[in-house]
Amino acid sequence: MTSPTDWSLALLLALVLGAAHHLDGPDYSADWAEAQAIEARQQEAAASARRDFSAQQACGPNAAFEWVSDTSIQCFTKRGAKTGKVAQL
Repeated sequence: MTSPTDWSLALLLALVLGAAHHLDGPDYSADWAEAQAIEARQQEAAASARRDFSAQQACGPNAAFEWVSDTSIQCFTKRGAKTGKVAQL
């Protein structure tokens, strides 16, 4: 016949072995990669907002603009006419 002490030891052994299996912890690498991708998109959006703010300052508050290259913009009037040469920022 088994004693309560034997059952307690068996239960303790099962708990220890079960806990040892989980010591590695869950794999968060996919979550980490997703967080890095989100952060990269946020940085790209912030950079785009800064570029657009600079263009709006160069062209005027009501003017439209179009990026010709990474550092050049073409400003337009509110009716769509070009306002002059391409501006270098």
